[in-house]
Amino acid sequence: HEAYGWRDREAQVAMETGSVFCVRSMTKPFIAASILMLVDDRKIKLDDHIAEYLPSFDVEGSRDITVEHLLTHTSGLPMSLLLGKNLRELSGIQAVAELGAGYKLDFEPGSAFQYSDQGTDTLTALVEVVSGMSAADFVSTRLLEPLGMQESVCVMTEDHPLRARGCVKYARQVGGADGSLGEWTRFWGPDEPPLFPFFLGSQGLYSTLEDYARFMEFWRRKGRPGKERLLGTRYVRGALTPGPHPMEGPT
Repeated sequence: HEAYGWRDREAQVAMETGSVFCVRSMTKPFIAASILMLVDDRKIKLDDHIAEYLPSFDVEGSRDITVEHLLTHTSGLPMSLLLGKNLRELSGIQAVAELGAGYKLDFEPGSAFQYSDQGTDTLTALVEVVSGMSAADFVSTRLLEPLGMQESVCVMTEDHPLRARGCVKYARQVGGADGSLGEWTRFWGPDEPPLFPFFLGSQGLYSTLEDYARFMEFWRRKGRPGKERLLGTRYVRGALTPGPHPMEGPT
């Protein structure tokens, strides 16, 4: 286990083992696991319609979306409805989910695949409604703590001790007319306000490489990484089975 490159390029702070990353879309499997735990607990069913729990979805088109559609990215919801919005003007994940209520779906639920942050954030809102606790608390108590993921957190608050090992975030434009790549641009550092003011289940988790490996062991050991069974084997098997729709894209 070794580290390479810069944790902060401008300040020339070297990357170290134990550095803390925002794992972005690798947060999604935690929400999927949370939903499957609630199914395993018999609190919800995969074929339940989301509108049964989120009344704002009880409108034409959206009322046909099921829990399984959201899990498998076949709901017809778009990639994101947050583009151009200020997260700090939204009250929380329930408000994010409501952005998709009444959205004219891109296709009939279940008929195609479309990767969707909006779908996963809707599932995050569902976790809260069904469990009666915040999604961050559910993920922490049902996954992070049992798996010993002590260096992972759902919301990186300004005073969180893991900030001391946080990595600067960079982005760049990809795919110019000549196939070239743009310059890396710094857009967040651990000395700045939280990137996400509340837990976004689509992309908000912070973790270390070793901690995330513990979550991978959860799947490899079929939901029983230790003596305690965290998720039924059939749900793990279902989660790891490819869906019926191909993932189209350049990569």
